[in-house]
Amino acid sequence: MKRSADFPAMRHHKGSGQAAVVLPEEGRYRYLGPWESREAQLNYDRLIAQWAAHGRQMPDSSPD
Repeated sequence: MKRSADFPAMRHHKGSGQAAVVLPEEGRYRYLGPWESREAQLNYDRLIAQWAAHGRQMPDSSPD
């Protein structure tokens, strides 16, 4: 599946051996699971879908 350059790329965080992504508004790593694992790919897909569905921002998870 080809991803648009509009989406943050999954990266290999070599220090931890995990896959990670940095969302533009956060500027910090979100770890997804072991690099090149199915778990990491599923977590990436889920996170990017949630981010895109909320206007390219993560929904506020704090209680009102």
